[in-house]
Amino acid sequence: MLGATVAAAVTRRRGRQAGGAAPGQRRGPRRRRDRIADRDRNAVRTLQGRCESQPGGVGDHPRRGGRNRRPRQLPRAIGRGLTNKVDAVVRAGRVVTASGVVEADVAVTDGRITEIGPRLEVEAGEEIDASGLHVFPGGVDAHVHFNEPGRAEWETIACGSAALAAGGYTSYVDMPLNSLPVTIDIDAFDLKLAAASMTAIVDFGIWGGLVPGNVDELDALIDRGVLGFKAFMCPSGIDEFPACDSITLREGMARIARRGSILLVHAEDPVVLAQHVNAFGGTSPGDFMRSRPPEAELAAIANAIELAAQTGCRLHVVHVSTLAGMQMIRAAQGRGV
Repeated sequence: MLGATVAAAVTRRRGRQAGGAAPGQRRGPRRRRDRIADRDRNAVRTLQGRCESQPGGVGDHPRRGGRNRRPRQLPRAIGRGLTNKVDAVVRAGRVVTASGVVEADVAVTDGRITEIGPRLEVEAGEEIDASGLHVFPGGVDAHVHFNEPGRAEWETIACGSAALAAGGYTSYVDMPLNSLPVTIDIDAFDLKLAAASMTAIVDFGIWGGLVPGNVDELDALIDRGVLGFKAFMCPSGIDEFPACDSITLREGMARIARRGSILLVHAEDPVVLAQHVNAFGGTSPGDFMRSRPPEAELAAIANAIELAAQTGCRLHVVHVSTLAGMQMIRAAQGRGV
């Protein structure tokens, strides 16, 4: 199924160093009791199941292009626990929820939201005055390119995840190609998991890679805990992560479909790109733009959609840059691809 969004999942980082949390970080590590059985399979837990529908109401409002966002009254409390003692409470913020924005308090215990409602009668170890401020759920960045292990001189996981935390993100999913080794087998997956577990300051997940020659590795990577796979239809710029030819894409997508996983593709046709690179061999920004013509993306998207229809593979086309490409994807969705 061709999706406009990708399933995201996170790993809670193990082995946090002792000591208080730095400003902007969580108050403390998750407790052992919060870990579910699936974490024994390398600590991957889905935020939203792959087959679970997205929040309702998107596109319902004819003028706003989405649901009516006028403030709505919350119930007196959502999710009240067995005690009125909590670790922290955020007071009087404009809380963004699935049903709208409303002024309310948010109570937190053991790193989890336990209650939302106006003027909560709770005893809190810490109170935060959010008057006049919006309170958002933590963001999930499903497309980051961190460079550990192997290329820490480009950017470390600690640095990248700190930037996410500063921007209000609490989870990320790392692409498979910027680390060394690239994440195309279970040994490389284990190395990346160990690196992120040591230094990431937010939750995380890992994408696996599909490249020529590793189709037989896909099942093991899924069993290990990857959330899905990334493939390039043109040169990636990383020698260790080559582009997929049509045979690799078809075989990989069939395998991914059988396992109910998803494939993310960077969609640019290498033949079209090569023609334009040869024609515009300069190094200016304008030369670069002319070297990536819209027809390269459109040809690749058409090919990816055709293969998805043939194999039944769920497909996500990353960073689409053309209106025509978006229309092709929307039309394919309408056909049930």
